Amino acid sequence: WVALELVFFGLALIFYNAYLPQIVENHWIVRRAIRNEKSTEKVCAIKQQLSDDMSQYGFACGYFGSLFMTIVATVIFAVSETTEYEQFTGYGLTSGTSNNEEWMKAVDMV
Repeated sequence: WVALELVFFGLALIFYNAYLPQIVENHWIVRRAIRNEKSTEKVCAIKQQLSDDMSQYGFACGYFGSLFMTIVATVIFAVSETTEYEQFTGYGLTSGTSNNEEWMKAVDMV
């Protein structure tokens, strides 16, 4: 399963890196700079800054989401009631009233 997870994680990074330049190119700040006929160096600097900012924001949202869900899961585990288990140890049948032992292996029912 880990290999499959790594494949999909790699695909997510590939698509992320593929779409980031298009998202930056269509950002309103870049469009306005091109429309106002800023120099090519200025437009490239704006694109680079936006690309860095968007990438940092995306990764920060991912880390925040995973931290948030970890906290939610911890709270759910802490709040949930403790479950009491009844342990049955013996050999053979675990239900019914038959005295016939159908198999002879240890039975631990939780």
